[in-house]
Amino acid sequence: MTPNAAPRLEGALTDRPGTARQNTLDRLIRVLATVGGSAAALGSGAQPTGSTTADLVVLVLLGAAISHAISMGPPAMWAVIAAIAVLTTGLAGVTGQLTVAGGAVHGWRRSGPLPAMSENRTDLDSLVAALVGIGASAALFRLQNVFVNRSSAALVAVVVACVFAVTFTRFTRKQRRIVASGLFVCTLAAIGVSVAAATSIVGLRAEVAEASASAREAAELLRSGQSEAALATLNEAQIELTSIDDRLQNGWPRLATAVPVVGQNIQALQAGSTSAARLVSAAQDLGRSASIDELFRNGTVDLAQLEELRSSLTDIEAVLDQSGGDLEAVQNPWLVPVVRNEVAELGDELEGFRNTLGKVGRLAEILPALLGADSPRNYLVLIANPSEARELGGFAGGYAVVSIDSGRIVVTRSGRTPELNHTPTTHDALTRTYPQRFLEHKPWLYGQNYTAMADLGTLTQAIAELFPSMGGTPIDGLLY
Repeated sequence: MTPNAAPRLEGALTDRPGTARQNTLDRLIRVLATVGGSAAALGSGAQPTGSTTADLVVLVLLGAAISHAISMGPPAMWAVIAAIAVLTTGLAGVTGQLTVAGGAVHGWRRSGPLPAMSENRTDLDSLVAALVGIGASAALFRLQNVFVNRSSAALVAVVVACVFAVTFTRFTRKQRRIVASGLFVCTLAAIGVSVAAATSIVGLRAEVAEASASAREAAELLRSGQSEAALATLNEAQIELTSIDDRLQNGWPRLATAVPVVGQNIQALQAGSTSAARLVSAAQDLGRSASIDELFRNGTVDLAQLEELRSSLTDIEAVLDQSGGDLEAVQNPWLVPVVRNEVAELGDELEGFRNTLGKVGRLAEILPALLGADSPRNYLVLIANPSEARELGGFAGGYAVVSIDSGRIVVTRSGRTPELNHTPTTHDALTRTYPQRFLEHKPWLYGQNYTAMADLGTLTQAIAELFPSMGGTPIDGLLY
């Protein structure tokens, strides 16, 4: 052993515990920056792609990379990020902005604006750098748009590009090669998948046009009461839409949902195809329960069939609500005009269907009671004669009394309205206050003047008081 060997060995043994402790602390701080950056990005709720799984992976990796890269940068870069982060929103974003600003002040005082505190860095400096990285990740993912949509995303992209440009020079040659190769492979894969998905989607345009035409034709047939023809057309539309939806949900389009910007557009197309297929399926159920021939037969309305129709209407309204919510959820600034217009047009059609079915649904709810499901009902039917004008239209030239019990419809009395004038009553039969113009026509003497009031609801109340005293029967409603 040489004379100087023992001192060198002793020094090495003495320094080793401190070096090991420092290395462990450095690793812990790096882990803190990586995990914290990923957590800050995930907590932002950002959706960079059209896939939930891809969003999770992208946010974890991007948050970790941004946090790590920023922690390696100079305080001047931290100050710039702190200035940009004044646009942040939410408690987490503001906290991140303040953390970056505080770190910039500390770093500036510690080593000046440009050095990254890599030399003579203390444990406190390393911890501050890690916290700055986490804060930057929290703030950058929560920036609000300024002036136009997507401005925050564009600003973040520029900041991230500058950050990596600055910190890239600090990587070793091997690290640079790995990063460059990874970015190249990812970019090439994203382009390839996007092109393949776009080709697949363009090939579906003819099928989409055919399915849309079939669905619209079926809707017209269903409105006109041609249930059998409507069901046959709906079956064709269902087969076509199911095939389209299956091709959009799988293969290249499914892979492309993981590509930023492209994924949001494919996700919107998927939501549209799924909504359309779901709606046609519900319309099939409605068509099966809405057969006019089965609903009304031999002067009787089948109340059980009517209840089935009401249930189908409720189901299809639920489908419309769900589909409308799905389409609303995929509306975002990244949609290209063609996709945005298609989604908006489908949403408008669904809203129109919802309004129409809402009215039909409300009618289906009250129809059983009107058709005598609970107790027999009597209705007065007034037949207008336009040869003389009245406020409601023509004067009441004829009438009929219709009795309905458990859906069974029977005309119990009919005739010319002047026949009622042979048993005149008096003004005293009216117990409520009615418009003077109606009273001037003396409908209690002249039944043909029943229509001398345009307010059908108030008119029904008046006739319900007058008709029994003019030789009629008590009535529950009026048809004109």
